[in-house]
Amino acid sequence: MLKIVDSLMGTGKTSAAINYMNSNPDKKFIYVAPYLGENQRIVNECPELEFRMPEARKYPSKYTHFKVLMNQGFNICISHELFKKIGSDSYDIIKRQGYTLFLDEAIDLIKIYQLSRDDWRILTEENLIQVDSNGYWQWSGEEYENGLFSDVKRLMQAKTLERISDRETIWKFPADAFRMFDDVFVMTHMFQGSLMDAYCQMEGLEYEFWHVDSQRLLQGYKSDTRTALAELVRIYQGNLNDIGEQRDSLSSTWFRAGRNRGKLSILKNNLYNFFRNIEHSRSIYNMWTCFKEKRRSLSGNGYALGFVPCNARGTNEFRSKKVLAYTPNVFLNPVIKQYMNTHGVNTTDDNYALSSLLQWMWRSRIRDGHEINIYIPSERMRNLLRYWLNS
Repeated sequence: MLKIVDSLMGTGKTSAAINYMNSNPDKKFIYVAPYLGENQRIVNECPELEFRMPEARKYPSKYTHFKVLMNQGFNICISHELFKKIGSDSYDIIKRQGYTLFLDEAIDLIKIYQLSRDDWRILTEENLIQVDSNGYWQWSGEEYENGLFSDVKRLMQAKTLERISDRETIWKFPADAFRMFDDVFVMTHMFQGSLMDAYCQMEGLEYEFWHVDSQRLLQGYKSDTRTALAELVRIYQGNLNDIGEQRDSLSSTWFRAGRNRGKLSILKNNLYNFFRNIEHSRSIYNMWTCFKEKRRSLSGNGYALGFVPCNARGTNEFRSKKVLAYTPNVFLNPVIKQYMNTHGVNTTDDNYALSSLLQWMWRSRIRDGHEINIYIPSERMRNLLRYWLNS
């Protein structure tokens, strides 16, 4: 059973995990964080446990070194991306060594698999792949060893690529990997209604809630206290918000629509006015985001260097930032949403959007209890935040 440590960002989940690991030196741990910088903290603060981080210098890949370290029984720190590579070739090692998994922040365990049309054509014409009776892509090129499609081969052999239509293939993390661990702790916030929650329901993974108290991990759910938080978040109100009045305004679909290309300059001017003329903030305190493909178009003087990706999480690097601008209007990928629905699991755009916004906001100084000013041009995203703060 998964242990979901559901506590607000900045409440000390990582510190509690460190205390747990240091208090249980007889256990073996794999700690998974979004970024390698956060893993270095685990190495530094758990010196007796001698955590190792895989390297690719002396091995064909980090994943190869990861398996070597597991075979040797070391405590190991890895990134989210490396964790996603775990397949059936690691199951026996994980089970034999009796590892406990710490997953720092919920992870996207289902996504659209991207491969060019030409690559798909080559794979099918060369009879290297086929679809099995359950809809999963299967590698059938027996003589193919190392080459350009080695990663594709590994994913198909692990049964992680599912063909859901003529145009779309889904990558899905193998749920059996979680079942190989002695214990699994997932440290996150707003787990219920998240994509990982939907994944657990779809894959039959049971879970229970835990929480953090005085830097300790304790069983049971504990609700957030948000009264003080509402006083720390100053949300901009004014005509700079006119651009985001419609429900789909500033969504990824909205940005792709040709009729809205001219509005990019309006949004860019709004960002400049907010930072420069309304908040009069210094660039070192500014933090902003947008969909990554629009970063160049929306960057401007006085705030460009304060860009933090809208999917940033699990890092304290930006905790001095106090003037924020969050421009994306976030929705679930409709293909993923439909996939979940066909498997009997309902997902909500609003919960996903709010979680994304909160994770990004908590990279700033609010995580230390300090006031922030934020510009959210999307009316939908503003209302989601207001409702959460006041509920």
